[in-house]
Amino acid sequence: MSRVISYAVCIAVMLMLSAAVCGCVSESGKATDTGADKGDAKVTDSGAIVIERSGIIKIPAFEINPDDVTCENIISPSILIADGLYPMIDFEMSFITVSPNHETPLHLLKDTCESIFVTSGTADMMINGRLMTAEAGTLVYVPMNTPMTVRNNGKSDLKYISITNPPYNPANEIFPENTEFDRLRVKSENATAIIIDEAEPGVFFKDVKVANLINPAILKEYNKNYDIGCGIAYVTIPKGSHTDPHIIEGTTEVDQILQGKGEIVVNSKIMSFKEGDTVYIQSGAHQSVTNTGTEDLIFLAVTYPPYNPSADSSVKRT
Repeated sequence: MSRVISYAVCIAVMLMLSAAVCGCVSESGKATDTGADKGDAKVTDSGAIVIERSGIIKIPAFEINPDDVTCENIISPSILIADGLYPMIDFEMSFITVSPNHETPLHLLKDTCESIFVTSGTADMMINGRLMTAEAGTLVYVPMNTPMTVRNNGKSDLKYISITNPPYNPANEIFPENTEFDRLRVKSENATAIIIDEAEPGVFFKDVKVANLINPAILKEYNKNYDIGCGIAYVTIPKGSHTDPHIIEGTTEVDQILQGKGEIVVNSKIMSFKEGDTVYIQSGAHQSVTNTGTEDLIFLAVTYPPYNPSADSSVKRT
């Protein structure tokens, strides 16, 4: 979306803030192991890692007015590689904050789709020449090669989670002055907005609700030229509830905690997390999530490749 700092060149290079900015340094946050097997819980042993919110660095995202848009890169293949892990995802995720009365420049992402989930404030988006307003609790899917800009006309900060698939590449951020812009926009599509309250949740593991927001089947209804390699779901686990132990074969999961706190047991290791943290669960790991807080535990679950019930051991048992 706007110009951001590449992870490789740090603050020297400013690019425009794209959904999955390549750039912030993240803290892998040692997984807290409270089980019988003490010591540092490495992801290669536990099958998961918790990235703590406190360890993510906020950086300016705009070339112009750099203090008015900030980006916090949460997770990406390059971050995982830097932590000595094998990247089992092909997307990036970032926190974006836009101050009042500011906007991202008009641009498009070449051969890259973007999903924007608004967590606070209201986003006024001009996408493919059409105005779209998205409030908190709305996910907007922007197809590849689609011109767009996002503006905050409110009195408080606009905050959203941005996911790009494939991962953001500065070379694929194209602006109107580039000769490729008009050629690429011919292949663009209109955006799709999905409101959480309008998505019918399915019930998993007793009272755990999972609302599928984005997957190939959903997008096929809206976009002819859609292309997404990951799925996004909105998961709610009530106080005192948990998911049954299960394995999702061949699918890596990234959970972005929006509300509450909990514990995840992965391959017999226990890791705690709280609001703002990110949980990375490797493909094939044996997992279970418990709500240990006093309110609903809510998180976005991003799966790569998209979640398929036939690959979930808990579904196979039913």
